Amino acid sequence: MRESTLRLTDQEIEHFWYRVDVGGLDSCWEWSLARDKDGYGKWGIRRDGKAVSVRCNRIALQIKLGRPLPPEAKALHTCDNPPCCNPDHLYEGSQYDNEEDKVLRGRHANLIKAECAKGHPYEGMNIYARPARHGTMRDCQACRRTRAWIKNHPEWDFDVVADACYKHSMGAYKSLRAEGLIVRQTKG
Repeated sequence: MRESTLRLTDQEIEHFWYRVDVGGLDSCWEWSLARDKDGYGKWGIRRDGKAVSVRCNRIALQIKLGRPLPPEAKALHTCDNPPCCNPDHLYEGSQYDNEEDKVLRGRHANLIKAECAKGHPYEGMNIYARPARHGTMRDCQACRRTRAWIKNHPEWDFDVVADACYKHSMGAYKSLRAEGLIVRQTKG
């Protein structure tokens, strides 16, 4: 049984709220038992002789709405506190809504990275802002230029050229040829 189609009995709802630290109306009501690796409360209940693990924010939203959430729906927080079960802090949304919310609140993984996969810092002239579904995303200017150059020159070493591009974008590099990293081919 999928957790999203789970219907709760009145006794289960009472049991659920007993395990939530209910505070003031505006405060977060945190789940008091187990949490998953992302910090969300997890509640285990039995259905048809099998244990089902459910995220507590989904259960709290389901109780608020008076219906199970569809499988594709997410229980999103206005408070950015994963163990919170306060129904006033929860709303139904899609995965797209969740990603957009992360970008708007500065929590998206790519927004908090300090450097690209090759180790070039996202700073100064090395930041390329590219359009994306959720607004603007950062890209490493050195790696972006290198990808374009390597298409025309597959014999070049990506890491060497990318590092040279990074030095250039930070103002410490005179030219790719000056250090002998790229040799101009002469027509014979």
